[in-house]
Amino acid sequence: MCRNLLFFSLCITSIGILVSSGMVSTNPKFVRFFVYNQKRWRLEDGYEMRLSNISSILNSGINPYTPVKFLIHGFNHNHRCWFPQEVKDTFLRQGFDGNIITVDWGRLATPVGTEPFASLAYPLCVRNVKLVGEIMTELVTILIEHGMLHMESLHLIGFSLGAHIAGIVGNSLQRRYRWKIARITGLDPAGPFFYTGFVGRSLRKSDAMFVDVIHTDMAQYGHLGALGHADFYVNGGMPPQPGCKTPSCSHHAAANYFLQSIGNEQIRACGCTANSVFSSGPCCTFTTVFGDLATPEARGKFYLRMRPQFLSGMYNC
Repeated sequence: MCRNLLFFSLCITSIGILVSSGMVSTNPKFVRFFVYNQKRWRLEDGYEMRLSNISSILNSGINPYTPVKFLIHGFNHNHRCWFPQEVKDTFLRQGFDGNIITVDWGRLATPVGTEPFASLAYPLCVRNVKLVGEIMTELVTILIEHGMLHMESLHLIGFSLGAHIAGIVGNSLQRRYRWKIARITGLDPAGPFFYTGFVGRSLRKSDAMFVDVIHTDMAQYGHLGALGHADFYVNGGMPPQPGCKTPSCSHHAAANYFLQSIGNEQIRACGCTANSVFSSGPCCTFTTVFGDLATPEARGKFYLRMRPQFLSGMYNC
């Protein structure tokens, strides 16, 4: 059977289904959570919270009076990769006084095998997004119920498929508590299988009090739609991004640009209706801060030009 989705063509044969079905885990025990803060910086020092062991959560040392950030990776990644580790390190170097929790769902996001069959596993990873979102919701619920976390101080930052996981968590908590978490930042939310909702549920602006989205690879690996209260289109939001020679580079650039913005309120974007208007110059009558320090009151589409830094490091895992 062949199905052609926007910008993603997938042909599944009976052999392909058999091959791919065993290539990606669906075991919830492989979804892991690691706590970092000013006392625990290094990768190997992360404190692991386990849903199967409530004591590991209660003894995590999370301070309920400080903000909490979750960093959620995407397809074919794990928590040891450049994102989230470099972003976590940059926050802590900038003096972030709170807890950063990295979500490791690598076994559910990474196909085991070689091309061409590995590509067939992507839809299975997309289906795992819902499962990971549900597991993460349970962890956050435990933290809330034990007074260790407050929804108004919670910020979820997700790259690619991780952005949609963040949306599921935000939506689930909203239905459970009739209240919204403070913020979700989507770093080039994944596009394939999310354009039509055929498999996955997209991040939505209703999922948090403030949803900001950075677009860098639309119509390729990134989502085409405006998904947030504030959508930022870097270099038009389309590939190729400056210095990028591969499709995945433009996709990863979103996390790279966000990292450059941490603690930096000098990077600003122009409020415009379209990139073509921004490129012609007359639309920049007002600006807003881009990235980490984006103002929660920002609304609409914003455009800016940047160059990604540390291109070679973006693929480190």
